[in-house]
Amino acid sequence: MSDVFEMPNNAESYYRKAQNLIEQKEYLQAADLLEKSYQLQPNFIVFNELVKLYLSFKIKDKLQTLWESYYPNQEDIYVDEELSFLYGLSLPVIYESQTALLALYQLKEIAHQSGWVTEHLIKSINELNDQNLFENSVRKAVDKQTSEQLLDQLLEKGSFYLLSRIKVLYDMPYVDIEMLVRTLLKSDQVLHYIKSDLLHYLINQKIEDTFEYRWFGKDFSLSIPDLKPYREDSTYQKGLWAIQQYCDTHNPHLVNDISQQFTMHVMIYYPFLKEVISSASKWLDIFLVQNGLEEEADTATLDETLFDYYQLAKEELFVLLTPPSH
Repeated sequence: MSDVFEMPNNAESYYRKAQNLIEQKEYLQAADLLEKSYQLQPNFIVFNELVKLYLSFKIKDKLQTLWESYYPNQEDIYVDEELSFLYGLSLPVIYESQTALLALYQLKEIAHQSGWVTEHLIKSINELNDQNLFENSVRKAVDKQTSEQLLDQLLEKGSFYLLSRIKVLYDMPYVDIEMLVRTLLKSDQVLHYIKSDLLHYLINQKIEDTFEYRWFGKDFSLSIPDLKPYREDSTYQKGLWAIQQYCDTHNPHLVNDISQQFTMHVMIYYPFLKEVISSASKWLDIFLVQNGLEEEADTATLDETLFDYYQLAKEELFVLLTPPSH
């Protein structure tokens, strides 16, 4: 396809505005403008950016509609290397694993015959085969023993890998994953961030059930209908407000980084935020001291209990965000 980017003024205007939004990290708003640009004047540069945005956020419905609207016939995709490359990246997102695998094998054969690159297709095929094996293992984990054995196998590969498998669970029927979910929530070996993510999945699915939950060495029984997402918790909202107030006064550029760090800590403390964070400013005080932003602060005045949890959360995030070495 040509690299020449020629569009009428309106289409180009939408495209330029989308680029500005991308620079501001307003990605979903940018996608809307890219769609408008492409509707006015189809252009591969715009289509490429739009597909990659939807892939980045795994927006299945939008991505699938995009392909089905503009390329309803696969033959029109398979005659072009760049389009085929994009389609190969999209298949695992827009279709369930078996359908995606069949399409990837077909596309790999076409690419091979045409002399195109196939490495990304081979990678996707291997990942989907691995996903299928995992899904089959989950379906067989129907009791306490088999689910604990599966969890042990997952933990052997590290928390980074476990988190990637958790995302696969969310696309499976709940009836198939319930036993493993219960095992995960009761485990001392599973990071609290991952267990919190599971709780939010159960909330979003409106599961009306009670689960045994292991939280920093203590056992609890949690009723999902009694829980609300952390973003709706007043402790979280007050914490964000305290961060905003501090950054407005001292350094506005820090607000996103500190807020992101706070959010990750909140995920680890969830669902017992009020028990850990007694006031909105106390977490911020610890963060500032720990990161050298308030060098003269008196560490003796810091909340000791929260400080201990802060350190535990810091250790968890290091484990979570460190990919396995190869």
